[in-house]
Amino acid sequence: MNNSGGNTIISLALYAASFPAIGVTNILFVTAMQKAVPGDQLAQVYTIIISAGSCAMPLGSLAGGQSAYLWGVTPVFTGLGLSFLFLSIYWFSQKILRHMPPADQLGTGAYTISAKAE
Repeated sequence: MNNSGGNTIISLALYAASFPAIGVTNILFVTAMQKAVPGDQLAQVYTIIISAGSCAMPLGSLAGGQSAYLWGVTPVFTGLGLSFLFLSIYWFSQKILRHMPPADQLGTGAYTISAKAE
């Protein structure tokens, strides 16, 4: 008997369970950006971020699909999971990132983005 149906259901359930965390992260990121970036530069910074993401998405899809084709899905997902684990460990090892204030309190001190006028 084929057991792939059980794995598919578990995968779909975990995929659906990840959406609230992704939504909360997106809200916190946009809030932090709006607080940390000066108002007159907000549109420019947001446009750059959206453009970079839009350009990277098809490249990431191509790289992920090709990697899964060459090495299989399990090694690719394992590698991505380990990458996220490394990123989390790095984040927690950096004092300035560990002590970040809440998103609504950004925009002062070390947590401000500014550009010098020429």
